[in-house]
Amino acid sequence: MIEIIGESGTSEYEAAIAIANALKEQFTGIDKTPASEELVKIIASAKLSGYCVSDIDVVVCAHFRDKRYFKPTRLLKDKNGKRIDKPVKVENLVLAVEVKDHDESKVAFNGDNILVSYTRGAKQGQKSATDQNIKQLHALSGYFKDHGHETFVHRCLFMRGLHRIRIPGAIGCSFDGKDFLSAVAAATQLMHIGQNYVLRSVTNETTLKQIQNSPLFNLVVPSALDRRRMDLITTTTKESSSLFSELGNKMVCLRGHGGTGKTIMFLQAAWKAFNEEGKRSVVLTYNHALAADIRRLLTLLRIPTDPDQGGVVVSTVMSFIYRWLTKFEVIDQTEDDFLDNYGIHCSTALDMLTGKAITEEDIDAVRNSDDDTFDFDLIFIDEAQDWPQAEVELVKQLYGSTNFCIADGIDQMIRGERPEWSRGVPKEARKLLPLKKCLRMKRNLSVFINAIANANRLPWQVEPNNLAGGGKVKLLLTPYANNMALHQNLLDSAKHSGNDEIDFLFCVPPSMVKEVGGRKVSRISEVFSEQGFQVWDGVDGTLRKDFPRQKRQFRVVQYASTRGLEGWTVILDGLDEYWEYCFQRRKGQGLTSGQELAFEEIDEVAELYAWQQVVIPLTRPIDTLVVTLYNEQSYFSKKLLEISHGLSEFVDTINGKPRQHCCPSRVFE
Repeated sequence: MIEIIGESGTSEYEAAIAIANALKEQFTGIDKTPASEELVKIIASAKLSGYCVSDIDVVVCAHFRDKRYFKPTRLLKDKNGKRIDKPVKVENLVLAVEVKDHDESKVAFNGDNILVSYTRGAKQGQKSATDQNIKQLHALSGYFKDHGHETFVHRCLFMRGLHRIRIPGAIGCSFDGKDFLSAVAAATQLMHIGQNYVLRSVTNETTLKQIQNSPLFNLVVPSALDRRRMDLITTTTKESSSLFSELGNKMVCLRGHGGTGKTIMFLQAAWKAFNEEGKRSVVLTYNHALAADIRRLLTLLRIPTDPDQGGVVVSTVMSFIYRWLTKFEVIDQTEDDFLDNYGIHCSTALDMLTGKAITEEDIDAVRNSDDDTFDFDLIFIDEAQDWPQAEVELVKQLYGSTNFCIADGIDQMIRGERPEWSRGVPKEARKLLPLKKCLRMKRNLSVFINAIANANRLPWQVEPNNLAGGGKVKLLLTPYANNMALHQNLLDSAKHSGNDEIDFLFCVPPSMVKEVGGRKVSRISEVFSEQGFQVWDGVDGTLRKDFPRQKRQFRVVQYASTRGLEGWTVILDGLDEYWEYCFQRRKGQGLTSGQELAFEEIDEVAELYAWQQVVIPLTRPIDTLVVTLYNEQSYFSKKLLEISHGLSEFVDTINGKPRQHCCPSRVFE
């Protein structure tokens, strides 16, 4: 059986069809063989998430039944350098294919290296398509390894603009099954097993079938909420046009509380920069779950990431900085204490830049040596208020301050003191765009969050969006896993509104996460699996790198990973426990020198911090917010229930007891 996955009408999909036809011609009946005996899976425009290379034009993953052979049409050698002049057996195959449409005038050869010309905006040059294909196979191998599958990934360069090509690992537009498999085999050393020379990627069929069932081969289909977000990104607004007009000339700062549309606005600008000018942007965030969420959205929009076409790359901040520091030899790739000395490493690199130990020529050389990783026209910074100053100055030195758009979440700080992004940037080279209206949450949800902020002295106030009426809040006094009937009602309601499981977002405290077989698992995901639901359990770091690939998957993350995410329905499980966790953590850190001079009390400082942290997940929903409280008698629970008492028109308390109107108080020690 042959299965082709992807959207038709693209060069990649046409290449997938050509490869399938060649294999069908070579191996009689392969398209009719039951999948349990023989299966060729081919996905066009495959997307990896969280790897140095994100786009792979075609991935082939096949297991063949016995006695599938091909006669080589070019020189092949075994690992001892001996020429192979007999048919080669094909057992299985995992293959990364890079597709190029360049004609002869835009292709050059340097030995076995194929160079192609490219134009991106005002930039022109040549790059190695061979090196690009090799990077793809390493990224694909890393992806499968992270999912527990060791495999040897083969490679092939499909030059559709050339008639024939004899370079190892490459084919032209005129090829058959023998040519295709010979090209793949020529780029590696074949194994001699028994009486046969064998082309394969894994040693057993079970592993190959597990690889074929990996999430990579699921076609990503948008939900109704995805389509709404896609439409928002590709729609030009007055605000996004204003932002776009300043990029490259000024450092632009989008300043607003959670839910005011910062992420969507800078994605609008990145899309416009790619679509109209062919520019390439990078979005930098600390949040792995948000990075995966944005990558999924960009995949649905079919926005590329490679340096040739432009597009948008999403990277976590520390991995991005790490790659620069290794190139500058500030650290080596084997250093184990990188995170422990992260601030020191950033300061060292900054000193080298300001002291001219690293020059502009050195920076350009790094960009040219690995344009996939370092070559960007625009830099978009998520949660700019959380960056250490040394990081800020380092990236400004590397890319120039006027190429930045920063999203400032005002009071959503997690990591430390607020940095000065404008330091050293002339006033005329800066642009502030304040965002005050709540664009994510329906009106009632905004009113609810404003009430929480007012009751706890938080500098958090947004203008409710009166054009988006409604919004529901439910407070549960038992864990969400004990309320499966309510869960089904919420799911039915969301489905009735055109939404899917992926439009749910579940947030859990650290106590509801455990380790099973070397992977982290949330309690709620176990419950859902027992009930027959599918889950993207983002509490695990490896799974969090990849985005959810099916509409029927519920998303689960820990509270620390919620910034920037959203859902039609958001469930905050054990929010009282998370509040207490934040309170105790901040209390344990003690007062800063400035707070001691101001005679502040550590309990008051810790309480304010804890409320600031829980507001972040509270601002994630669009339509429905569900908060579960593990301890009804806790300080946080009592205060939240008291605030909700005056909002009973849209706040429902479930499994609760009637309570008197009284304001709780924390006893400060």
